[in-house]
Amino acid sequence: MNWDLVFKIIAAVGAVLGAWALLRSYWLTRSKLRLAHKSSRGHTKFHDRGPEGLLTLTVLVSNLSSRGNTVTQWKAWLKTKDGQMKELEIMQGHSQDAETKVIDYEFNVTPLNVMPHGTISSQMHFFHIRREDFANPFELKVEATDMYGKKYSCICHYAHIV
Repeated sequence: MNWDLVFKIIAAVGAVLGAWALLRSYWLTRSKLRLAHKSSRGHTKFHDRGPEGLLTLTVLVSNLSSRGNTVTQWKAWLKTKDGQMKELEIMQGHSQDAETKVIDYEFNVTPLNVMPHGTISSQMHFFHIRREDFANPFELKVEATDMYGKKYSCICHYAHIV
């Protein structure tokens, strides 16, 4: 028996199986998030509060992967009247009932877990927005960073800020 040939065949089979395992692990852990702006009336509003206001909107985060994923960071930029993109401050928080202290909803949530092949809505709040700073219709870029460090973004347009 030619042992040299046997070892070469075993090495070749091992190389093929190793490459297959590497590609399979890449495929299974590959991040596949998609962001979309839920733009129907009621999901995007500007609340005047004196010289500055609150901009609220809903972003849908879909996971197209067979593995769960997590949004670990949010960033956002608002297009100003002069066409520049101004980065907005992102503050995580919640709204609660004044009497019962029960949390009604949370906003700008991180970490935000998204189940495999699932979609979750995320309430986004941006504070200290001056109405005269942005054109109507407004344009807002929202970016999410996932647990693998990959960045996803969507552009939110809306013509009728209430």
